[in-house]
Amino acid sequence: MAWEVPRYLEPLPPVLGASLTVSAQKPLFSTETGYDLSFELSELNQRTLSWQAQARATGGSAPEGLENCRPVGSYVIYREGTSFPDEADVAALNTFQNKMRSQTINPTFRFLSQIPSSRIPIASAGDLAEFGRREIQELASRIKIRFSEFFPTPDIDLSKFSFQSTNGSSSIESAVAFARGLVGLNQICETLSMEGNVTVACSENSRFTRYVTPTSAFISNDPADMDSLLRPYDTPSRKICLDVANKGRTDQEVMRFKMSGDARQLRDRIAQKMSMPGSRQLFNISGDEVQLLAKICGYHLAMFNDNNTWCRLFDYEDLNVAEYQRELGHYWNESYGLPINSMVACPLINDTLEYFDRLAARGAGAGASLPLMKFKFTDENTLIRLVSLLGIAKDPRQLGFGNYAQSRNRQFRTAKMAPFGGNLALNLFRCESPQVLFFNDQTFRVQVLLNERPINITFCQDAFCDLEDFKRELMAQAGQCQVQEACNVAFGLNPDGTRPGNRGGGGGRGDASGITPSRLLIALTAMMAMAKRSIHGL
Repeated sequence: MAWEVPRYLEPLPPVLGASLTVSAQKPLFSTETGYDLSFELSELNQRTLSWQAQARATGGSAPEGLENCRPVGSYVIYREGTSFPDEADVAALNTFQNKMRSQTINPTFRFLSQIPSSRIPIASAGDLAEFGRREIQELASRIKIRFSEFFPTPDIDLSKFSFQSTNGSSSIESAVAFARGLVGLNQICETLSMEGNVTVACSENSRFTRYVTPTSAFISNDPADMDSLLRPYDTPSRKICLDVANKGRTDQEVMRFKMSGDARQLRDRIAQKMSMPGSRQLFNISGDEVQLLAKICGYHLAMFNDNNTWCRLFDYEDLNVAEYQRELGHYWNESYGLPINSMVACPLINDTLEYFDRLAARGAGAGASLPLMKFKFTDENTLIRLVSLLGIAKDPRQLGFGNYAQSRNRQFRTAKMAPFGGNLALNLFRCESPQVLFFNDQTFRVQVLLNERPINITFCQDAFCDLEDFKRELMAQAGQCQVQEACNVAFGLNPDGTRPGNRGGGGGRGDASGITPSRLLIALTAMMAMAKRSIHGL
């Protein structure tokens, strides 16, 4: 059955994109999913509630009572907003359009070959799209409503908040858009970029009569191969460790799914649709090209709210099959496929917990100058790892090339975990017991929001989890964040870095002789492969 335009995807003006929504059983687009598209219709109104109202609306509570709690700090990790496809995908799309022009094609879809390259220009590859800029600004506007305690007046002082970004252009642009969203239209902002940091300087907008105090945000960023906090998978040592630990499992799962009946049938269906009616000769299209077009469908929806071009090639089932192939890549490269995948995000968790500890100690005179909120801007690779570290959206069975049908209603959906603009907020509250009259009995509690939705963590009894319980249980789940020990094992060493059979002696900790020639060959092969392979190309 051809994919007719469903009601939830009916063309809307770009500013009304927030009304787009699908359910878990309807097609999403893995990490190429627009932020609003990842929401159920019933969830949209909850995003504009205060934290108390949202908690009550979703059944959240604290033992002390929500009315006896107040926020004292928040650590929020954002993925970049909706962005253009990368250069490889843009070039591949242009090549495919040339191929369409050189072959006989179903007249219904001939117009696809004529879509101008200026629609997705290669010069904009990887950049933040205009829709993504507004998406991030709206996130900033809503966080002021959710935590009005941190924004008591419209006159926002950006120096009270901390900003950090990767050095990717879309992440930096998202951080800038977020800062602009916080100050709102009352101020106009200029951006000054230097190596390692970006400054957003805002001053009074002359179109508004209300006086505002000039303010600035300092957004730091580190080179990709040195950013152990926001791109921990990209530092040289961790990059080799991850590839050696993976042992090619990601490629195996994806390649086997490409050869599966589901993937072959998808390719044949698209080839049939693009062929001349009544012709015995099918349009020549590969499985990789079908995968590319499914991704471009997602990009067009996310960037332009457009389902009338490339999306017309696909049914619901087509999009679900195409998405599952990409999901396998993310699952085995960044998530629950291997414990080490999420463990490399431990620096972010450690940084969060250190911030919370300092906030909790502030009553004793420590941490008086701490930021009210910390905002981090990264990519989907890091966000998926961090969400997985918390055990969110974990299925009882692993995803694999052979269980697509059984995984149709899976919990693991990167479109729900890390869509464009995806975010994970860890919020710290101070809650006081109303029964205690003569001394201060307070408990610090952690609330987790994924994409502005309250999430119940499996190891917490309450939506507002005791800070000490949260730290203890999280570290237990994350293997005490012993990342180096896990990497040592991947390289054939003991966890402490010694050679097997020489624990505590012989070659000693980290002795290079502890790595066998075969392990070294795997590591060198992995380094060469990484230059050619990208998860988006799987």
